[in-house]
Amino acid sequence: MRNNGNKRLRHPYLGQKFENSFFPYFTNLWNNLPQKMRCYDFDLFKEQLHIKYKPPKIKFYSHGTKIGNGLLTRLRVDRSFLNAHAYSIGLAISPQCACGAKQETTLHTINFCPLYDSGRRILFDYVGQLVSPFKAFSHRQKMFTLLYGYKSENKDYYYINIQVTLAVQNFLIKTKRFVY
Repeated sequence: MRNNGNKRLRHPYLGQKFENSFFPYFTNLWNNLPQKMRCYDFDLFKEQLHIKYKPPKIKFYSHGTKIGNGLLTRLRVDRSFLNAHAYSIGLAISPQCACGAKQETTLHTINFCPLYDSGRRILFDYVGQLVSPFKAFSHRQKMFTLLYGYKSENKDYYYINIQVTLAVQNFLIKTKRFVY
């Protein structure tokens, strides 16, 4: 049986960078687990951790090309080659878009950037045919639908989300914005 008490790993002079490093981070996760869960045997403990922390697998994310899936994943986690993403980690001089917008974010690139108007029109028309309420969505809802799929109770939306994912990948590749 493992020790189920709280662990203490505080060094007040080491700062936030230390607090986010491996041992302090996982010590905090351990301390935030329910007391009952800390006393489980190893197999049950692993099973409960799996339920608590592992996100559900989204199967339509695996459709399309390796390059297209990589681009979509980078956009989802804000680590693409867009200037705002690169600027946040020190890889770009400015977060500004080539069109003159203050920030080249995922939202800007997908919804507003005039450099990709023709491709966006084709993408939005196609997705609008697949997802009927798409045209009435807000800009954030449109971006969310394009990146993560359309959430619905209808089983047919799995196949619709595959088509949306393939269309978005095609749009991203045709923009040539992400090719280095």
